[in-house]
Amino acid sequence: MPTLLHTVAIQGRVRIVTRRRADQAILTDSGWHTNTVTNAALAAMVQWLTGTGNIGYAAAPYPNYVELGTGSGTPEPTDTALFAPVAVTNTRVAILQPAADNPAQAEWIVAFPASAPAGSYTEAGLFTADGTLFAHVAGLTIELSASTTTSLQWVWTLSVG
Repeated sequence: MPTLLHTVAIQGRVRIVTRRRADQAILTDSGWHTNTVTNAALAAMVQWLTGTGNIGYAAAPYPNYVELGTGSGTPEPTDTALFAPVAVTNTRVAILQPAADNPAQAEWIVAFPASAPAGSYTEAGLFTADGTLFAHVAGLTIELSASTTTSLQWVWTLSVG
């Protein structure tokens, strides 16, 4: 029986930055918050590694939009939805790329448009086009208003140790 000398870990972080819409000056920065990577995301990563998601020209899913919610609770890897989703907040990811300073990090950046419904939100989820929840974070304060641009920067770090 072979012995594994290394482990692979996925760690997720979320940062919320609010900017003044007129000149993009930073008004608030939450700093980094840990998020929960779901079992569905881990299953998709196995598909990517094995190529099973690409059979028959059907690409393996990847996250491409963020949804906000007003719920509270502790996110779990078994989550499939936000606690109290607000569907009209769904916004496509503006940037999806490896992080410029670390090729072992994947980065998604979402900038909510002026048309996003103003309000105070407490949770966010990173979803695939078919609605599969990949990551969930709660216990945040996310303010949307017509006078500011709110950006979410979602980063996953793949570490081998």
